[in-house]
Amino acid sequence: MFLNLEGDAQQSDDDRDLEATHFNECVLAFLNYAQRNIAANKKRRSDILSLPSTQTRYLKNLPRKIAGAEQRINANAAFLEMLANENITPELLEEREKPVLESNADKVRSTLRQFVRDWSEEGKPERDATYTVILDELEARFQSVPVEER
Repeated sequence: MFLNLEGDAQQSDDDRDLEATHFNECVLAFLNYAQRNIAANKKRRSDILSLPSTQTRYLKNLPRKIAGAEQRINANAAFLEMLANENITPELLEEREKPVLESNADKVRSTLRQFVRDWSEEGKPERDATYTVILDELEARFQSVPVEER
């Protein structure tokens, strides 16, 4: 939403179309996370298997770590799909196989890191300082609404 000099909210059809396109690209990047990252993980596994045994003997724990990474990729993908599901349209599903820009894939990884940081024990002080004020305000504004309806 843009403001003109008089302070009135204005948004042109072109602006709305650009925003919708960008939003859909973000949703597609969320949905593409598993495919992209599992493929990268498989490449890592393949690269390791192609090494001579003189080198792989130093990498004994790596196959286990790669398997663990795939489990985490699947867990992250389930979380991202849960976030994206509310915004999936039939038209968007048709575009699901469309390549995702590397910059959007990077933003998805950054978003995941931020979620982890925000909701880890390490992020608790900042989370409390930021979200407690918001949650308290919401509680105050919606105190007359029964909890199960919020």
